Amino acid sequence: MDYSQQTGRAKCFSRSNAMKYVRIPARIGMALLWTLLGAFALGCVWPLALVAPGNALTLRHRIARVWVRGIPRILGTRIIVKGPVPKGPFYLIGNHVCWIDFFVTQNTVDAVVVTDKVVDAVPVLGILFRALDIIVIGRCRNEVLDANQKITEAMLAGKNIVMAPEATVSLGRRVYPFHSSLLEPAVRLNRPVHYASLTVRTPEGCPPASRAVVKPDPDFPLPDVELGNWGTADRSAVGYLSDLLGLPWHEFTIHFGEQPIAGTNRKVLARELQYAVESIFTPVI
Repeated sequence: MDYSQQTGRAKCFSRSNAMKYVRIPARIGMALLWTLLGAFALGCVWPLALVAPGNALTLRHRIARVWVRGIPRILGTRIIVKGPVPKGPFYLIGNHVCWIDFFVTQNTVDAVVVTDKVVDAVPVLGILFRALDIIVIGRCRNEVLDANQKITEAMLAGKNIVMAPEATVSLGRRVYPFHSSLLEPAVRLNRPVHYASLTVRTPEGCPPASRAVVKPDPDFPLPDVELGNWGTADRSAVGYLSDLLGLPWHEFTIHFGEQPIAGTNRKVLARELQYAVESIFTPVI
C-alpha cells in the first residue's frame, strides 16, 4: 500500500471516529422517538377494541411490525440473508448471539417469538413486544409447560414460531448446547423444525463485533475467563451502548438451513438441530 492509500484510510477512520459522537445521541433520540410513536399508535387502537376486537388485534400487530422493522435501521443494523427462508407455517430455531437477534429475525420472518419473560416487563417496550404476539417463558417447570401449551395453540392456528434453544446469549463464539423442552410441541404435532445460524461483523477499522455488538446476559453470567477473551468483563451498559451506537454500521448474517429436521424424541431432535446449526455457523470475531 502506498503513502496516499495509507493517508486516505487514516482520514476515513478519523472522520468515522469523529462521527461517532454524532451517531450516538442521534440514534438514541431516534430510537426513543420511534418507540414512543409506536406506543402512542397502539394506544390509539384501544377504542377500536371495544367494538371490533379482532380488527384491533390485527391493527396492533401491523403497527408493532412497522416499529420492529424500523429499529434496525435506526441502530445501523444491516441484515444479510442466506439460504431458503422457510415458508409458513413453520417452527424455526437458531443460535442466540445478542439481544439484536430479536429484531433481525423479526425483519426476516413474521413469527411468534418465544422469549424470556423479562422482555414483557420492560416499560413501553413491553407494550410493543406484546403486540407482536410473543410467548414469554420463565425458568420454572410450570412456566415451561404453559409456554409449550401456547406454542402448541399457535402452531395449530397456523402461526410461525421462532425460538432460541440455547436459552442464553452465546456471544457468538460457539453454539451452546440446545435445550429440548420447547421442542416438545413440534415433536407432538409431528412438525419438522427449520434452523438458522446468526453471526455479526463490523466495518474494517472499527471495534470488532465481539466487543461492540454482543453483550452477555446479566441473568446468566459467563465465566470471567470467557468474558475476558471477548473484552466484555469490565464493560458497563453505557460503555457497551457507546460502542454499539457509535459504529457506522454492523452487519448480521442469518443463514437458513436447506431442509428442516423432524424427530420423535425432543432430546435427540435438539442434538441434531445443534449439529445442523454448527455446520453453517460462523463465529463472531
